[in-house]
Amino acid sequence: MKSPTDIEKLLEHFRNAWPDHASLVDRVMWEVNTTPTRLAVFSTKRILIRSIFALTASLVVCITLWWAFDGNHNSLYAQVIDAARKARTIHIVRYGLVGKEAPPTKTTETWYEKGVGFRRDVCAGPPKGHRSATLCLGRGDDVWTLDKERKNTVIHSQRGITKETEQIFADFDRSAKELRNNSRRYPDGDQTFDGQRCKAYVRSNLNLSKSGTWRELFYLDQQSRLVRFVRQSREGDRWNTTQFNTIAYDEPFDSALFQPNFGKDFKIVDADADAKFGKPERVNPEGPVLIYEIDERSRSADTATVDLDRLLRAVDGRLNGGSHRLAAIRRLDDRRIEVAMLHRSDAERKRVERQLTRPGTLEFRLLANHRTDASLINLAQKEPSKAVIRGPAGKRLAWWVPVKISETKSFVRPDVVRRTRKQGNRDILEVLVVADPYNINGNFLSEVKLHFDPFRELGVSFKLNEAGGKLFNKLTGDHLPNNSIGLYYKLGIIIDGELYSAPSIQSKIGNTGEITGSFTEIEASDLVAVLNAGNLLSQLRLVEEHQ
Repeated sequence: MKSPTDIEKLLEHFRNAWPDHASLVDRVMWEVNTTPTRLAVFSTKRILIRSIFALTASLVVCITLWWAFDGNHNSLYAQVIDAARKARTIHIVRYGLVGKEAPPTKTTETWYEKGVGFRRDVCAGPPKGHRSATLCLGRGDDVWTLDKERKNTVIHSQRGITKETEQIFADFDRSAKELRNNSRRYPDGDQTFDGQRCKAYVRSNLNLSKSGTWRELFYLDQQSRLVRFVRQSREGDRWNTTQFNTIAYDEPFDSALFQPNFGKDFKIVDADADAKFGKPERVNPEGPVLIYEIDERSRSADTATVDLDRLLRAVDGRLNGGSHRLAAIRRLDDRRIEVAMLHRSDAERKRVERQLTRPGTLEFRLLANHRTDASLINLAQKEPSKAVIRGPAGKRLAWWVPVKISETKSFVRPDVVRRTRKQGNRDILEVLVVADPYNINGNFLSEVKLHFDPFRELGVSFKLNEAGGKLFNKLTGDHLPNNSIGLYYKLGIIIDGELYSAPSIQSKIGNTGEITGSFTEIEASDLVAVLNAGNLLSQLRLVEEHQ
């Protein structure tokens, strides 16, 4: 099949050859009728053949037009978005032109490194102005903002860098949509930037007519990555550039780029605590006061006492380590703690109770595979009433794990070993997972946080400690796909005993990963808080309540 460029050249030839104001069928018929023939008179049979040919040609041209333009633009949208999503780093420099003779002025410079940080320098004044009049710097959940209106003052917050980074990808999304819906190949041809040939597309307000007042040019490299954007305005017969952006991908960044090194002359203000610079949440309790007591029956036999200070930290982390605080926590005595809710609502009350009673466990387990676990699968199917499949010595070999209700559709697949079990009036979907020697669980977690992908899909990202990272690397490295025989392994992510997701293992993974699923923001925030806080060491039971 010819490439889109070859087809577009062929269509351009037809456009130049066809008479103006002719329909598509008329143009094809004109092309046929103007072809030199040996006979002056055609038989009825030949006229019929020619008509059939004309109709066929019309259909071919219609299909070609659709494929070359609509189909290609749809793929362009996907490729531009996919390039931004997959890039490890993105570096964007925006320039403005303030006059016909003035050189380009750098207005903003943005760096983004996936999983590391974000930085935007807003450059001020004429070309000789200072480099960073305004700076926004993000790393993890921390954001520092240097504003020229507040001299020598840096505003610090722990509200995450999501709002800052999503603007980058919103710009990619807008450009990709314009390429798909409102742009066409640039008639003046492609251009070369930094030795790289780039395909050019144009969007204008009046289809490039002389009365048009502006146009936008998009340049894509050979990998369909958006590498340059140019905005121009018309003055007479001349197009003047008013703005252009350069975009680079997967550049190495200096590690100091995202470090908050402002110097000793700068004062750092906590926006989360200072009402002058932020809007902190109210800390005065308005809801009920709940008194919880350590349930002695839940304490393990080898634990003489419970470290109440550690328990308090875990409770505070579970209730206040998410997107906003839920309660004020204090110790009453050696066995009781007070939970004073900040808000009075049934939903908040249920949320507090759920956070204090859920196990807060995380496991990574391999799903049973038809190719490698056939004997285990047969054994499990022969004993459908058993939840755990054990070996001759009683060793656990595999077990059924219930799927989180909102994720059941993701596991109704032929490559997933599953069963349905009745629980009251509900059908519970369960998936078979197998025992492994790695036993990677929440004890290896070093950091958990909310994560939005470039298109606002909510998830939870995690980082393992050094020991967990080595195990994770070993687990994924030992179960890489074998494409020749169609063998693929799925890694189940089990939270509080429920299977949330099971991505296919495609390559070795180090100490970082992401948990995806149909999360609401509250669910994701509460999960982050629980996993960061860890085990409560002992179960708590509600013994008193005061309104």
